[in-house]
Amino acid sequence: MLTCWKCHRDLGPMLEYQKMVTEKGPICYACFNALQEEAHQAEQARRAADENP
Repeated sequence: MLTCWKCHRDLGPMLEYQKMVTEKGPICYACFNALQEEAHQAEQARRAADENP
């Protein structure tokens, strides 16, 4: 069985919980969405810092 490289969640017999395969291995939807949210927040913080030096 394949598992998510980040949270080690079982991706199911038909990989129904797999979002994609990354360089580190398969990732589930929940971890992918969490990483996307972190990246979005980091980008917003960077833009705010650029606008208000």
